[in-house]
Amino acid sequence: MILDGFRENNIRKRIIKELLTSDSFKEGVDKKVGTVLILVDKNSQENLDQIIAKKLNIDVLKVTVIFFKSKQDSNSCFGNELSERDFYFFGKLKNEEIKKVVKSEFDLLLNYTNDNRYLNYVTAFSKAKFKVGLKNSEQKLFDLIIDVDKENVDLFHNELMKYLKILNKI
Repeated sequence: MILDGFRENNIRKRIIKELLTSDSFKEGVDKKVGTVLILVDKNSQENLDQIIAKKLNIDVLKVTVIFFKSKQDSNSCFGNELSERDFYFFGKLKNEEIKKVVKSEFDLLLNYTNDNRYLNYVTAFSKAKFKVGLKNSEQKLFDLIIDVDKENVDLFHNELMKYLKILNKI
């Protein structure tokens, strides 16, 4: 639909503007991981919050998940849901629950999507101190990019733990 393309184009422009204006220095970047924000789409592995909490040895209540749900998806899921309808046509976020999450500070953000413009928006505007993602066209969004396929979640987790140990985050 034409309006969806208009919305996506405006979201892309907002992401670029945020990347150009944001400060590259983040306070507390050397801090250990205590809180995590996970961004996933509908095809993701279930209980990802529990898996990450166990691997990082933190409480599962300190892990927040934002789940992207396309318009065609009528099934509900657990956690915060985000869809195309949560954005105005000029690319601004209108979902208040997601706005609160985006404004909250997290020690680590994990984006399990390749090119989801809506979750890239959340990544760009998030106050997370350290952002990790898969190889993506918007590479400037992340502090660390792990080059694995989206379907190979176990390899992603192994590489993530390896780099977090090297960076003294866990």
